[in-house]
Amino acid sequence: MGNQRQGRLIIGIMGLFLLTYGGKVWGENGNIASSHWEVNSTLFPSSSFSSLLTPLKNRQLQLEKRAGEAKSKKDKWQWVAPVTLSYSYNRNSQFGVQKYRLFTIQINQPIFKSGAIYYSIKMGNLERRLNRLSVEKKRRELIKEAIGLAIDYKITQLQLRISQLNIENDKIDVARKREQFLAGVSDSSFLNNAILKLNQEKLNFLQLKTQLTQLRENFQKISQLKIEKVPLPHFRLVSKASYLNRNLEYKVTALNSQVNYDLYRQQLGNSLFSINFTASWNWLHQTEPAPLKDTYTIVGIGVSIPLSPSNYFGIEEQKLNYIKSRLEAIDKKRELEHQYNLLLGEYKNLQREVEIYKENEKVYRKLVATTRDSIRAGNATPSDLKTIENSLKISQLQQKIVYWKMQKLLLQMDYLLEK
Repeated sequence: MGNQRQGRLIIGIMGLFLLTYGGKVWGENGNIASSHWEVNSTLFPSSSFSSLLTPLKNRQLQLEKRAGEAKSKKDKWQWVAPVTLSYSYNRNSQFGVQKYRLFTIQINQPIFKSGAIYYSIKMGNLERRLNRLSVEKKRRELIKEAIGLAIDYKITQLQLRISQLNIENDKIDVARKREQFLAGVSDSSFLNNAILKLNQEKLNFLQLKTQLTQLRENFQKISQLKIEKVPLPHFRLVSKASYLNRNLEYKVTALNSQVNYDLYRQQLGNSLFSINFTASWNWLHQTEPAPLKDTYTIVGIGVSIPLSPSNYFGIEEQKLNYIKSRLEAIDKKRELEHQYNLLLGEYKNLQREVEIYKENEKVYRKLVATTRDSIRAGNATPSDLKTIENSLKISQLQQKIVYWKMQKLLLQMDYLLEK
């Protein structure tokens, strides 16, 4: 009966330790109370893009997330010592023959390690968030790649239509140059240049069709949808502050710096003194020289400190890793700032292109009206009107191309931002 009470005492002490110490470390939701990084559930893109990736891609991301969570749990609880079960059969002939069997349940649990326990738990929770952000970042990169290919496909389709209109205009120009050559108005070089231009445009048309096939096949590598039916979102220009403060790429880098800091503090704590709670429950069965059965418990507190040169170098190494990761986070924000300026400059240039094509459209509209008047007056031909009308359509298509180029540029800004 006394041994049972001692066994319950051991279990009770361990339970009290976990409840008391755990209450100081964990918040109500099981997370470190001092953590700052949370994964937003409403991240880009919205749920309408959940089926954009292939099932295999989604499965790979899920498995990567689960593997990362398993690792973070392992790191979080690595400070908990195992409960050791041992059984031995012994024969000792030093002072006569002695035979006995011994079954032992033993634990040597650290209850204080100069902060190493706290930072192990804290690091495990941060690693879990870092894994979630990293997997989410990869998911967005795949979706961004798919949307980018769909936008490129749309642009190439518009370029193909422009090429068709250019071929029509070049055919009209060849016919015009042939008439002028046969009438003796111009020499053969003008006709030859017109034919070369037409052939070059036909080759460009074939290249664009090849690009469409390549884009379609590349899209199928990451998505099971038809590229022609992908719903393309409309992106808006974001402010510089939003781009920097809500950027997942920066948050992953900053969170990795925090993990390295906790790893450094954990390494430091493991190199200082620790207090361990030790306990064992033992069952002894002796057969010789006299039958004997006994059960007993051992409970104690131990203090230890590891003395090793490698501990110092390990601490120094991890400290340098933390400083390096902190500098990487600062540098990443600086890099993103310059990247935003570059993207913004390209966006403004595309806006100027739109204005140029709009001016061209106005000019061609006026030319269409004046050419129709010239046809009625006998000063122009229907082929002249057809050429100008095609040029008007080309200017309108070019505006659409620039619009999609702007959307692809805004996609570069938006795809890693938390909503």
